[in-house]
Amino acid sequence: MPFSQKNIAFGLDIGDKSIKLAEVKLIKNLRSQEHLVLTCFNETPVPEGFIINGEIKNVPEIVKIIKNCVKGANGRILSTKAVIASLPESQSYLKIINIPKTRDKITGDFVEGILSQHFPLESSKSYFDWQFIDSDKIMLGVAPKNIVDSFTSVIEQADLIPLSLEIESTAISRAILLGDSSLEKKYKIIMDLGATRSSIIATYDNNPVLTLNIPLSGDGMTQEIAKSKKIPFEKAEELKLLCGFDVKRCPVEIKKIIASIINSSIKKIQTGINYINRLLRIKIDKIYICGGVASMAKLSNSLSEKLRVKIRHADPASKILIDKKLKISNEELLKYTTAIGLAIKGTERDVLAPK
Repeated sequence: MPFSQKNIAFGLDIGDKSIKLAEVKLIKNLRSQEHLVLTCFNETPVPEGFIINGEIKNVPEIVKIIKNCVKGANGRILSTKAVIASLPESQSYLKIINIPKTRDKITGDFVEGILSQHFPLESSKSYFDWQFIDSDKIMLGVAPKNIVDSFTSVIEQADLIPLSLEIESTAISRAILLGDSSLEKKYKIIMDLGATRSSIIATYDNNPVLTLNIPLSGDGMTQEIAKSKKIPFEKAEELKLLCGFDVKRCPVEIKKIIASIINSSIKKIQTGINYINRLLRIKIDKIYICGGVASMAKLSNSLSEKLRVKIRHADPASKILIDKKLKISNEELLKYTTAIGLAIKGTERDVLAPK
């Protein structure tokens, strides 16, 4: 039996196609051993056009969707209204910056003064935050005020408390690489494959240092099938899920469409990998994949073969335990990677709960 449970905030992943939540608790047993346990999760779809490229277009409906997602959560009852939510990667910027040796102290004024040197945003129209990576580096995150304010607003209107907002790649890295000392001081590559957008995340010392957008997305594949076969989006989605990346399972008439999509995406992904290799002076030999598309049939095999890189499914479950009341497969868990990373942040001792 658990001796104590600690949870400050749950994770809320606000995306263009769906809103997902996860709650993770830090449980200490009678031997004072601590474990992270997933106690609650849910996903609620977002209709087309309500959120576009990370911008909330229909505030009242998104508020309702968040409320429904919370109300219908699977597992134990949410123990807090405090939220750590995601900021869309497409609307955010993240960079590791070397601290000048002449600086004895890092202040907000200093960071604000260098924003324009590193990001294409005006400091007066942006929010920023930073944390030390080591003694001579900081990780700096920046996002437009209108995006941050809109996300904060819908959370508050849903009767929740926005404790913190975090860029997606940071949450994903935490969920996948948390506590793995073998990965420290090393570059690792994650591929987050979502419904509307996907990205390659390069990490160092378990922190994201670079993200690149890539064209392989679930909806993009469905739209191409629908366009080529002149069929409704819903029917194309069924065919995509039937085939996955296993061309042998496809009906004959769409084999060529799937193959074309795969080959086109592979070329652009390879370009991104080559760029990372040159920029970071590394040789990528393994990529962890996560996100909803990652569970598609034969995806890892297809990517491994064509990219000539080892592709491994990320395993958030290796970092956490699953509450006995929950039933969720490892494949389904992949699409909750961001929400789980946010929820883990909600158990950290340096996150202060609002009074």
